[in-house]
Amino acid sequence: VGFLNAFVAYGRFDSHLGAFTTDLNLKLPSERSKTSQSARYSGDLHLKAFDLGRLTGKENVLGRASGHAHINGVGLGLDRMSARLRADFDRVDVQQYSYQKVHAEGNFKERFFDGSLRIQDPNLDLDFEGTVDLSRDTPDFAFETKINRARLQALHLTREPFNVVAD
Repeated sequence: VGFLNAFVAYGRFDSHLGAFTTDLNLKLPSERSKTSQSARYSGDLHLKAFDLGRLTGKENVLGRASGHAHINGVGLGLDRMSARLRADFDRVDVQQYSYQKVHAEGNFKERFFDGSLRIQDPNLDLDFEGTVDLSRDTPDFAFETKINRARLQALHLTREPFNVVAD
């Protein structure tokens, strides 16, 4: 609903990748103001068993996800983007394991992410807070984490039982 350069995308979509609903507002710069303005967007996205691996071409790492995300940002593309993200997922498949109760939030600005991740899964209970700098060929990570429980074999990260607790 809206105009060519300012509209709301609201609806439910079912595809071979899974289901999702959107309530997103997108404002694109007009032809006259492209040099001084960037695209602006905000809204909500709900995923239900949505196949992130097939969407991104990373099926060997990612699988399906179910949850909700809210984004508010300016600019398209990693070099121009400045956005705030908050997401809560009931399920996210990574490395053939379905993580439960995943909460992430943070700010992304010009290839730099500053945020937090909280996972309350039966096999992984952790709090992560830190930064990721994607401006170089090799990403730079700086973070603090508390691992209350990590059962690495159950997470498909080791062949033998290996449990971790770290502060």
